[in-house]
Amino acid sequence: MLVHTTAQRISLPYKTKAAARSDASLPNPRRNSKGGNTKFLQSLSLSPVGRKRTQRARLHATSEASATEEGQKRSESQDTEAINLLISIGLSRAAAIECFSKASQNAYWSKVDIYQNIELVIGYLRELGISNETILQLIPKQPNVLSYDVENRIKPLIEYLISIGIASEDVPGVIAARPNLLGLDVENNLKRMVDYLVYDGKTKEEVLDFVTKTL
Repeated sequence: MLVHTTAQRISLPYKTKAAARSDASLPNPRRNSKGGNTKFLQSLSLSPVGRKRTQRARLHATSEASATEEGQKRSESQDTEAINLLISIGLSRAAAIECFSKASQNAYWSKVDIYQNIELVIGYLRELGISNETILQLIPKQPNVLSYDVENRIKPLIEYLISIGIASEDVPGVIAARPNLLGLDVENNLKRMVDYLVYDGKTKEEVLDFVTKTL
């Protein structure tokens, strides 16, 4: 037993040192600071595959930065054009910037050409017979109208007003008197209110009076 124990005691340190020498020969990423594996890692980065990966990563980063910068420039250019359009119809620069700032909060604008949308809105209001003077009064009171989709938001509103009894020739006057009507969505706001009034027993005249004078 004594001999066996001694042999164990003697052999253990020997095996430990051998294992340590064996482990030390393996590359260890944690030993970079000592310089042991720095050359090993450098050889990887300088290999053909490593160089290609590095080049691709740099090109990707440069491309993303360029796209972001280009997008910002395009956005600023569109904003300036839209503001200048509002100024061209008669708004002061301060009023144009303020109206544009309020309207641009609408998420819909992120999907459309801002300048073109303003052109379409103003053009449609003029088609209704609303004078430029009235438009200049409407926009500051209801700036969000600049961001509305003409086909899906403004036209359905006008058509609904006509359907409940407002004569088409009276629409410009009604809009001029009650610009906040332009801020109503037919399905989500106006129709529900009218349906409730009808359900409550209001006459057609009372409903029209509510829409044109109270809303």
